[in-house]
Amino acid sequence: MSKLRFYVFSIQGAYGALAWLEGKLVLMHTLLPVSRRSTAVGSMRSHAATEDKNPPAWILEVVERVQNYFSGVADDFRDLKLDFSKHTDFQRRIYNALRKIPAGQTISYGELAAKVGSPAAARAVGQAMAKNPIPLIVPCHRVVASNGKMQGFSSERGTDLKQEMLVLESS
Repeated sequence: MSKLRFYVFSIQGAYGALAWLEGKLVLMHTLLPVSRRSTAVGSMRSHAATEDKNPPAWILEVVERVQNYFSGVADDFRDLKLDFSKHTDFQRRIYNALRKIPAGQTISYGELAAKVGSPAAARAVGQAMAKNPIPLIVPCHRVVASNGKMQGFSSERGTDLKQEMLVLESS
């Protein structure tokens, strides 16, 4: 049986991390920039992952894409294979639908709920976004309030980072 591995890398003076298992990225924290390497490592180790300082080439390619994204190079990451096995059916439907929203565009919580056949589940979409462990690759920064305002974003920089990511994608 394969072991859950992770790799920590730098993103513009901060740190991110990716975890993988059997050729798929595993949905778990942390990917968005955090200020301390120890925060990224601690988050990954809390999921019983083992640090790998020499990850496979495909992980290094994803790392480069993430770094390029934060340097202004557009990428929607739709081609990446993700392991949704630890998530509910509703979360999987939400995350898969969200991955289809084009870069730079937004959708409201209610619109996303309707897209997956649960029009009254806007709050449940919000809860799924709060539990989204890969906020860039499952782009919850594209989900906004019904009035278009930025709302909730679980990163050290909150909605400021959400707005910056949307601006990066619109450039």
